[in-house]
Amino acid sequence: MADYNACRDAFGPVTTLERQLALMHALKPVNVASMDRIARGGLFRGANRSAMLERSAQVRLRPGLDAIAQAARELSVDVGVVSIGWSREFIHRVVDPTLGSTLTLVHANEIARDDAGVGTGGVDGDLHSGIDKAKSLPRQPILAVGDSSDDLPVLLAARYGAVVRDGSIGRTCAAIGLDVVDWAGELPRSGQLVRVDDLNDVAALLRRIVREDARA
Repeated sequence: MADYNACRDAFGPVTTLERQLALMHALKPVNVASMDRIARGGLFRGANRSAMLERSAQVRLRPGLDAIAQAARELSVDVGVVSIGWSREFIHRVVDPTLGSTLTLVHANEIARDDAGVGTGGVDGDLHSGIDKAKSLPRQPILAVGDSSDDLPVLLAARYGAVVRDGSIGRTCAAIGLDVVDWAGELPRSGQLVRVDDLNDVAALLRRIVREDARA
């Protein structure tokens, strides 16, 4: 955390989108170094795969993920998760019971394991910033949702980006002057960031996008 704060302080004011993206570039080596320290420190050395996955049942998901899953099934839309955290397998286990067959992509870093499924201490993966997340997308999403500042590049890469109201991404958008409109049932212009209260709003926004596409 000290390295992060030092880099952030040295970077100076961030009041534009260009500066925000440049800050993400500047912080990437800090994130890589942090992952290296985790590997050297052996945080995941000896981590048992089965025990880790069992803990996935304890994760509390945001309300409304089931509504997204239902909308995705009805509209034949794929759902993906992209994260700079770990582990890819753990994230998949957490969301799969809700998303089911709609889940077609989980891209995240992974705990390195030996053939017996025991952690070697390392972390495999190339996702170290929000920019990395956006570059990892196989195609442009029709809708992306995020609550963290690191989600911003993904939201900007999508046709529509949904900003969760209670997340840090909303404060970041305000600080750099990005226009974000409140979701009120009407579809904004393509490329517009939309502020939502929860994932139920995201499901409603998805339905509206697909419905308007069908009319076009």
